[in-house]
Amino acid sequence: MKKIMMIMAILTGIFSQIAMADIPGTINYQGRLTDGSGNAVADGTYGVTFTLYYQATGNTPTGWSEVQNINTQGGYFDMALGSQTSMSSLSFDYPYYLEVHVAGDSRPMSPRQQLQSVPYAMRAKDGTPKGAIIMWTGATCPVGYRRLTELDGLFPRGAASYSGGHAGGADSHSHGGNTTSPGSHSHGVNITSQNNIGYVNIPRGSGSNMQAAGQYHTHVVSGSTNVDGAHNHSIVTGTVSNVPRYFNVIFCLKE
Repeated sequence: MKKIMMIMAILTGIFSQIAMADIPGTINYQGRLTDGSGNAVADGTYGVTFTLYYQATGNTPTGWSEVQNINTQGGYFDMALGSQTSMSSLSFDYPYYLEVHVAGDSRPMSPRQQLQSVPYAMRAKDGTPKGAIIMWTGATCPVGYRRLTELDGLFPRGAASYSGGHAGGADSHSHGGNTTSPGSHSHGVNITSQNNIGYVNIPRGSGSNMQAAGQYHTHVVSGSTNVDGAHNHSIVTGTVSNVPRYFNVIFCLKE
């Protein structure tokens, strides 16, 4: 039975690019293939099946598996996992264990090898876990995201859970009302001065008339209306928008 020794699984180049589309989706895998006695196998090409599982033992595969032909020199080989079968279906949010089975051997190598932290950087390529919602300024959501059209035109609001759909609120509002009690008010009444004594001409011997002075007086009347003068006022404001200054974005859900 053959063995692989000096196993290294490394992921290169993941931090060298910013754009998600430029991040490689493969794992650089290096090792040495030996026989049951620990001697390097003869130089040549060997078919190997690689399968990822959720456990170190047991039969619960992740669904990812691929077959590759590896070339050895002195037993050493260098290849890339994921170059034959895409790893895009893997979320890398759970421990994975790699099982290696060399063609011609009766059973896979044991134990399985747990992937270490570096391959999980593929999940962190955009720093967003599954189920997260991001705001995006593009016309369409990036790869790996689905647009949440049910949030179009809405502001986010914290809640115990996400239910989707229009939960409440309105685009605009107005106010109306009236006075709650009679609005009694006062009126002042002023009467202008009036002449209450006229005057008469009295003939005088010289031919001129004697004139009596007129008398004037003024009444000032003031008071207030009471019940009869009570009335209400209706108050209605104009319709105004609820929306503050804003910047349009789209909401995208990480899948």
